[in-house]
Amino acid sequence: MTTPSDHAVPAQVHLKQTPSRGRNALVRWLLAIEWRWNLAPLTARDQDARNIAEVLDFGTPANLAAPKYLVPPFVAGPACTPVGPPPAEEWSGLKEKALADGWKLP
Repeated sequence: MTTPSDHAVPAQVHLKQTPSRGRNALVRWLLAIEWRWNLAPLTARDQDARNIAEVLDFGTPANLAAPKYLVPPFVAGPACTPVGPPPAEEWSGLKEKALADGWKLP
């Protein structure tokens, strides 16, 4: 019988002890996926890479306790009022120029 955790693939591991240097990080993840599902190596690089799963601790239950942060409630102010002249006034010069040049406008 499988459980949801049997199908979980971690997205990222950030450790100071695990340098993430471009191709090495990607190859380590590729190797972990190959190892987890017993797949053959896709490239020669990942065949000889170290498995990122070595840094994962599957024997200790996950610590799901998250710290609590006191965040003040968000209070929105009034909507912003438009700045500048009304649109009809702002574009009136362009409209007059277009009409003078023969454009047919509403």
